[in-house]
Amino acid sequence: MISKKLKIFKLNLFDIYPFLSERRKFQLFIFSLTMISSAFCEALSIASLLPFLSILTNPNNLEDITFFNYISNLFNLKDSNSFLFPLTIIFCFAILSSGMIRILNLYLSNKLSALIGSDLSINCYRNTLYQPYQIHLKRNTSKIISTITEYISGTINSLNAFLQLITALVVASSLILTLFLINIKIAFTIIFIVGAFYFLI
Repeated sequence: MISKKLKIFKLNLFDIYPFLSERRKFQLFIFSLTMISSAFCEALSIASLLPFLSILTNPNNLEDITFFNYISNLFNLKDSNSFLFPLTIIFCFAILSSGMIRILNLYLSNKLSALIGSDLSINCYRNTLYQPYQIHLKRNTSKIISTITEYISGTINSLNAFLQLITALVVASSLILTLFLINIKIAFTIIFIVGAFYFLI
């Protein structure tokens, strides 16, 4: 029963792609770019958080980091406190950009799903109306219309959920990769804690 439902879900989501117009395919491509941008901004916000907290708690530690020494020599920054303002700007920019792109991504997901559902419903109604007259005599037209409406609505909801799922997976993967690059122990600890909470829920 579960495999049958998964098969229907897969057919609803992937088999409709050949029926999409070139405009919708281009919009899917734009959505993919916003999804990647969202993942990049999320990773940037995590990466900028650690040096931001480090300079707030113990600015003297920055002198032991080669990257910060290179930046201080390049921009002629005299002490570690000089990093506070630019790091604050970078951190705030990353957080705001991440939130704005996330909202844009959610908006595009809902709108694109509705537009694809509208195109599919128009095609279904057109194909139904242009059936031979003898077929219409044998079928209940109102039942056909209600069935098409129900399936189109389900397809829109499934497609919207699928786009949001893909976005969440891409963002989560970028965050996990960033955490592994920063500190493997912290990454495993966070994954264990979050996974435990999800399991309990």
